Amino acid sequence: MSRTIDRSAAGKPLRDAARAARRAAVLEEACAEFRRVGVAAADLAAIARAVGVSRAALYNYCAGREDLARQCYLESLGALQALLHDAMSLPGTGLAKIAGFVREATGHDRPIAAIAAELDLLSGQARVEVERGQDELFDRLAALIVAGQRDGSVRACDAAVAARTIWGLVFWAPLGELWTGRGDENLAARIGAELPPLVERGIVSDKARGRHPAVAANLLVPILAARPDDRIEEVARAASRLFNRRGVEGVSLDDVAAEVGATKGLFYHHFKSKTALVRHCFERGFEIYDRLMSVAEEGADSIEQSRRALALNVMAQLYGLHPMSLNIFFRCLPAEEQQRYSRRASALLDLSVGFAERGMAAGLNRRFDAQAVSLASAGTFLFLGRWIGDEDLDHAERTAAEVADFFLYGLSAAVEPID
Repeated sequence: MSRTIDRSAAGKPLRDAARAARRAAVLEEACAEFRRVGVAAADLAAIARAVGVSRAALYNYCAGREDLARQCYLESLGALQALLHDAMSLPGTGLAKIAGFVREATGHDRPIAAIAAELDLLSGQARVEVERGQDELFDRLAALIVAGQRDGSVRACDAAVAARTIWGLVFWAPLGELWTGRGDENLAARIGAELPPLVERGIVSDKARGRHPAVAANLLVPILAARPDDRIEEVARAASRLFNRRGVEGVSLDDVAAEVGATKGLFYHHFKSKTALVRHCFERGFEIYDRLMSVAEEGADSIEQSRRALALNVMAQLYGLHPMSLNIFFRCLPAEEQQRYSRRASALLDLSVGFAERGMAAGLNRRFDAQAVSLASAGTFLFLGRWIGDEDLDHAERTAAEVADFFLYGLSAAVEPID
């Protein structure tokens, strides 16, 4: 008795496997493109060429740039969700599980920081889907922190803020080089190596020293008062906030105009172009960062200097100032401007590194890679403003104090001095 073979059905697993492999290649190249130029400026034709398909064929795997960003982000969130699930299933204390998750999460290449920096570009259901997945991760990590508090391994802290601080660190590691321009190929690995001990122990060698009540608001108010009280400052502040949340390419002059209740005529009265506005926002941002670090330098010792630097930078993003951060658009500027801004960013980094290294020399800090940890803190400043949103002065100060304590003391409930 002869048997008819359904060749169409027999070939389906192979076709499905080939399609899955091609989709994986599309997402990999899309992540690389997003990391290079951001989501809004990504070139779909370049992604298609890198995969070896036509631009038309690319639409077999996505509905467009926004959908590609959605898929890439959800894919990465899924991988991190699996790592967190594995960590939660391990034996040991809550703190050990948190450190294990951070170790695994930073040990894999997750080039999603560029997408995370432009999530506000997503619209409708895509944004809802991504935010839901992100919130689930925040909540599960916060629950793990609470479990650590219950078993006595994690100190008292705001678990929601701590969870978001950890995500900022994990997301930022691949993009730390953006702030230095120093071309260290091992920088992401160095940051990754420092994150687990940072999360566990912080940087201070003796947790009994250096604990002070939050005073960042008293330090920030004079900085706020010193800013110009005019229309240009209002526009620059609003534009910087939008650029930080959506990326430069994802913000139009109409968007900024709507934010401040102005017309395009106002912009062209003060700025010749959108690029001129972006340059002004970068300059304004560095003016603010320079002032914040100048106030931090006035701290009584290295612990207080680091505390001020951490707290003031967080508060600046959450309340009133919104200085513009170096973002992916920075790479689209002329080489001369990139070098100039890199030098300014490096000077700020060197101040932060100096605080840490003086603390090590004085025995106040444990030994660690000061440059890697200082760069890691930038991820927290960049992302907390997106995940927490604007706060009033009191709430912003409390959030800033939580973040500063995280970096200084880690999450461990142990108080023994660390070498």
